[in-house]
Amino acid sequence: MPMKNHETTPAETESASLTNQIEISPVVGDVAVCIIKPDAFNNREAIVRQLKNSGLYVVERKTKQLTDQFVEEALYDPKGLPKPIAEATQRHFASGPSEVLLVRGGNAVITKLVETVGLKTDPSLCSSETIRYLYGTHVPEELEGGLKYWRNAAHRPKDQTEAQRDLKNFREL
Repeated sequence: MPMKNHETTPAETESASLTNQIEISPVVGDVAVCIIKPDAFNNREAIVRQLKNSGLYVVERKTKQLTDQFVEEALYDPKGLPKPIAEATQRHFASGPSEVLLVRGGNAVITKLVETVGLKTDPSLCSSETIRYLYGTHVPEELEGGLKYWRNAAHRPKDQTEAQRDLKNFREL
């Protein structure tokens, strides 16, 4: 096989290591989806390092401009959200690209994601070491009806049901 005429760049090396060829288990319990939202997109490399330092392994990455339909159907149940919050969520995701990550972390992947990303929607209520606290906006957007919307930097599943939904939708991106 002939050698390439160019040297591998650091970006190519990192990309190759991030999209390695490991077999992804069909068991949902050891993988989950984490989405770095548009407001934190410029900090995605630091966020990925933080996920890795927490013991999670990034199996695959996709940079995507998520559509309103995807956000509505795949990430949030608009029937379960007040209309102003559902609309703010869609505007938030439409404001720029997102980094969609498939992460592996053993049977406790969801627990580890919640601990690393943050438990609360409001970044200021999260632990100071979390992604939401570090990269989220601590001043909410004021919505009609006295509702508030926080740009909290990252989406992660809160339970196994959400993890299964997110994983199914990740594969369709």
